[in-house]
Amino acid sequence: MQENYKYNIYMFVVTIFFGMTYVLTKICLNYTKEFHIISFRFLIAFVVSLVFLYKKIFPIKRKVFFYSLFLGALLFLIFVTMTIGVKYTTATNASFLISLSVILIPFFSWFLNKERPKKSIFIVLIISLIGIILLTLDKNLKFHIGDILCLICTSLFTFHIILTERIVKNNNPTALGVLQFAWVSLFSFFIQYPIENFVIPKNKTF
Repeated sequence: MQENYKYNIYMFVVTIFFGMTYVLTKICLNYTKEFHIISFRFLIAFVVSLVFLYKKIFPIKRKVFFYSLFLGALLFLIFVTMTIGVKYTTATNASFLISLSVILIPFFSWFLNKERPKKSIFIVLIISLIGIILLTLDKNLKFHIGDILCLICTSLFTFHIILTERIVKNNNPTALGVLQFAWVSLFSFFIQYPIENFVIPKNKTF
């Protein structure tokens, strides 16, 4: 199998699982709080990744440690806005709005890397903006707070992707990814304890 086909399949699988995120998060919000979900989600991700990928992670360079801290803080904000956004909008709206990061990447890259998007991208952007208006504006032509948070998440996610593209070129991508799981879980636990208290969810559905 050629490399490009293999990685296209990987991205397709990622898309399926990431699409399930919104529905599963919506279900989990019926049984616990937002920061609980983020804390346990990323703690589990970190532990599982560490067990299976530790040979590719260590030794960790100081530069990778600090890059992962920065990207982890940004990823934490992404999942805070996403999780709270999903709480106050539908899973369908959240998935559509956050997926718009794919459209925004060329424009962010244009601003940061001076790479002008193709003309076809502008047409897609206009169609996407019409889609946003049809999906998110209510009868009073107002956005709901959940939709606004999802749009903020989209911008942060786009910025995270572009920064990651730059950083991984000269750094260990596996270590960067796994350490980000740890940072997001840690940030969330620190905020979770004073706001929501530390409680391990016991409901089987969760």
